Amino acid sequence: YITLFGVIGTFVAFLSFSILNFLLFEFFSFEKYNPTDGTYSPFKLTLTEILLFSSVMCCSDTVAAVSIIKFDE
Repeated sequence: YITLFGVIGTFVAFLSFSILNFLLFEFFSFEKYNPTDGTYSPFKLTLTEILLFSSVMCCSDTVAAVSIIKFDE
């Protein structure tokens, strides 16, 4: 059951993280600072970048949780 919970938990975390990041970048504007000339430029992530970032952030949760569990007990 632990593997099933890990897979489902990772999938739910990925979906929620992706949707929240997409909505965040849709409704709010962000700017990045260029230190060479002191200007600000718009910062926008594409859908592919959001999905890649979400997959990297969500994959470590399951690995960390499974590594804590002692299978001998």
